[in-house]
Amino acid sequence: MVHEFDSVLDVLPAQLRQVLQRIPDTIKGNTYEIRLRRGKALTLFGKFGSAFVSMDSTVSYLNWQGAVIVKPEDVAHTTDAVSGYSLYAHQNDMATGFITFGSGHRVGFCGTAVTENGTITAVRDVSSLNIRIARRIDADADTLLHKTGFWNGLLIAGAPCTGKTTLLRAVASRLSSSYEYGFAKTVILDERFEMLEADGVNCDVLSGYPKEAALQHATRVLSPDVIICDEVTSEREADTIIRACYSGVRFAASVHCRNRDDLLRRSVSKKLILSGCFDRIALLRDTSHPGEIAEILQTEEWMNENGSGTDGDRKLLYRGVPDYPSGAYTL
Repeated sequence: MVHEFDSVLDVLPAQLRQVLQRIPDTIKGNTYEIRLRRGKALTLFGKFGSAFVSMDSTVSYLNWQGAVIVKPEDVAHTTDAVSGYSLYAHQNDMATGFITFGSGHRVGFCGTAVTENGTITAVRDVSSLNIRIARRIDADADTLLHKTGFWNGLLIAGAPCTGKTTLLRAVASRLSSSYEYGFAKTVILDERFEMLEADGVNCDVLSGYPKEAALQHATRVLSPDVIICDEVTSEREADTIIRACYSGVRFAASVHCRNRDDLLRRSVSKKLILSGCFDRIALLRDTSHPGEIAEILQTEEWMNENGSGTDGDRKLLYRGVPDYPSGAYTL
């Protein structure tokens, strides 16, 4: 965890890099995000919540007074660095929200949108950055696959920073590398370069492809048994997955979800669930326990008991903790 934190600091200007290099390793290891906001305090976010860093590398959880104030040139330098000093080449990435760099780290942008016919084509005047640190998490794919049986499909649901991508990567590795699962021909759709380190034996990675183009390529050329798809975020993407599923391909995919009741409130997850393509749903715990499974739902029986979307008993195949946290998350 400390190594992952230090590895993102190269994109920062020298002064900020030196300040953050000196903070305690215990804080580095529990930090998920570094926030740079023009004219505002240098902020960390992690297991500890939010914290503010002063020039002498003191970290405060209570007060931002005395924290390093991020300068406009700090934001500009970091933006240039994460783009490889070629912002033009990354305008499409910035328009969709973030650039991925290093070993899966991502930088999200806030600024002024440039639009054309209602579509964001670029971002200018960047005012703040969210550097999200890619972390190695011990994800137990065996427990998940044994509990689900991986029948027709698996949907992994959780809030940001709960380990969805890491768990999917582990599932891909296990399915494609084990005799138990027939060395399943597995294709990973890695639209945003976050799963480059997938190491399955019988596994192919389509990096940078839009999901719809990647699905067409995978089904036509690679004859997959299983397709791994991270972060389904739109109904159009969901429709594309459903069409591919009806052609006989199984999926393991992930969606953002604050808690189990949220599954039927969100149009994307509801569409995927009602399609019949996913007969198991794994809900993850909160950000304090990344990669850990809270419970696994058997979709058909859960829908029969809870088809209206109201509160009610669920059919559980597994419960990893006394209850899935129902508190609010920042999405």
